[in-house]
Amino acid sequence: MPTRTSSSKVESIAQAASVISVTGVRLNRTDRGLEVILETPGDKEPRVFKTRYGNTLAIDLPNTQLRLPEEQGFRQENPTPGITSVEVVQQNPNSIRVIVTGTEAVPTAEVVPSPEGVAFSVTSPTPAAEQPPTPEAEAPAPTERPETEPPAPTPTAPERAEPAPQTAEGEEPIELVVTATRTEEEITDQPRSVTVIDREEIEQQADVSRNLPNILSQTVPGFFSQSQGANTGQQNIRGRPPQVLIDGVPIRSNLSTIQPRALRSIDPAAVERIEVVRGPSALYGDGGTGGVINIITRDRTKEQFTARSQAAVDIATTGDEDNVGNFFSQFLAFNEGDFDFTFSLSREYTGSFFDAEGDRIPDDDSFDLSNTETLNVLGKLGVDLSEEQRLQLTVNRFDDDQVFSVVADPSILETPGIQKAVGIETDRRYVEGPEPELQNTVINLNYTHENLLNSRVQA
Repeated sequence: MPTRTSSSKVESIAQAASVISVTGVRLNRTDRGLEVILETPGDKEPRVFKTRYGNTLAIDLPNTQLRLPEEQGFRQENPTPGITSVEVVQQNPNSIRVIVTGTEAVPTAEVVPSPEGVAFSVTSPTPAAEQPPTPEAEAPAPTERPETEPPAPTPTAPERAEPAPQTAEGEEPIELVVTATRTEEEITDQPRSVTVIDREEIEQQADVSRNLPNILSQTVPGFFSQSQGANTGQQNIRGRPPQVLIDGVPIRSNLSTIQPRALRSIDPAAVERIEVVRGPSALYGDGGTGGVINIITRDRTKEQFTARSQAAVDIATTGDEDNVGNFFSQFLAFNEGDFDFTFSLSREYTGSFFDAEGDRIPDDDSFDLSNTETLNVLGKLGVDLSEEQRLQLTVNRFDDDQVFSVVADPSILETPGIQKAVGIETDRRYVEGPEPELQNTVINLNYTHENLLNSRVQA
């Protein structure tokens, strides 16, 4: 009679056939540390996964079994300086783990080719205490002194003045202080999560989208993501609305806790960095149940004069001239003595939007940015009154205009079935006044005194 084999038995046989056996473990000293060789028959090479915890490096080899002649595992203590132990154990029925523990730091390992099986080149960590000392000139032999004159004390190591750490070009390193709260705090003392987006990251994200809400959705964990749009009222942090500030000044008024376009109040070209504090906060009034987003404008540079221009053209693949967008920005910074001046100008035009089939998407005055012209002007004037006093005036003007020329064709409602919205040209105008636009002006006069009666004052 024909025999039948169950699917589970066939699967177990297949797994057993593919399991790689490790029949021996050898350690060889090298100039860098150790070479760990796992002897395997044939030319099968298992996959390798490495993890680190404390001073230990763990290397997992799935689909392998340890089959040593006499022992169930392998362990060797202090095989080389810098490594406490090397151990090979059967982690589970089909997985082997190689555990390498360093003396004061975690070792590193790389897979190297070997005809005998699987080999790892382990590099011993060299702590600072084990580094060879710098050769010094021998001290002169002590001279004989009168008994009434005690010998001069020899300076000990802690008394020697160490040079301050230097960066490139011989400048001392600076410390970045996050100012998203009213008082300076250590990052370890913050009960909330803090994200800082610097200028370099803003420029990288702007290559994909110059819409500030989109940049935040790509860089801030828990920030609600949406498509290219103007209405930011639905964007929140972990489901709750944040408080939006520009240089510490709230964007929304006291008459409303919701500002649908608060994040569309400044162009990324005028932003130096963005500080986001996730978690409820009432430091700047109500409305910050999701956190605080503090947008810091461009600041003075260390150079006496800095100028940077940028231009770009966006062309869609539909071949329609209406979907051509463009962007231009100019940045100037002047710094001379106690006086500094910063200027930023940016202008962007976003063309029409088209779907994947090349059809025009109807305009929406609440959500999209099609046919939108954005202008942002930033000016900042600062004067150092003394080494501890500074007066600074900042003015930022943001203007967002949109032209609505394409609406959804109402005739699709008469067509049976599900139809997509088709845009048609129209002379649509609002009955009262011009078409909607967003205008925002921030004026900030800031005075700081670093040491007034042993206190730091900012107004």
